Amino acid sequence: MDTTAIQESLAQEMITEWSFVPTGNGLLIITNWRLPNMQNIEIHIRRIGEREDLYLVTDGGELFNMFYLMGLDISSDRDAMDIISRVAQGYGAKLVDGQMVKGANEGDFQGAIRRLLEAVKEASFLLWGRVPEGHFSKH
Repeated sequence: MDTTAIQESLAQEMITEWSFVPTGNGLLIITNWRLPNMQNIEIHIRRIGEREDLYLVTDGGELFNMFYLMGLDISSDRDAMDIISRVAQGYGAKLVDGQMVKGANEGDFQGAIRRLLEAVKEASFLLWGRVPEGHFSKH
């Protein structure tokens, strides 16, 4: 068994259906990982200021927006905020202005993307049960 070949093919398979869209100061990655409402999770990577070696990896507020559209205002729900904060911290990220964010440099932004993606997915499923009745059938 060729471990290197397996690792390379697995790595390729993991991002095969991802879209990479350049933006003015970074990159938007549309993954094939899904939120509980079946929307694709999007990750934004932005340069920090004029620096070419520092990045901000964020969900762009997608998690908060999805729940808000489904009738749950996370920012006014202390328990929900605590859950998201704990999940974010577990992946080395923070909550800033309704976004899950993680700083990265050129050498580790790939890992930051993966960790943030995992954090968004985990938090979304932990909070899914808080969506008010009747909103499940709309999406």
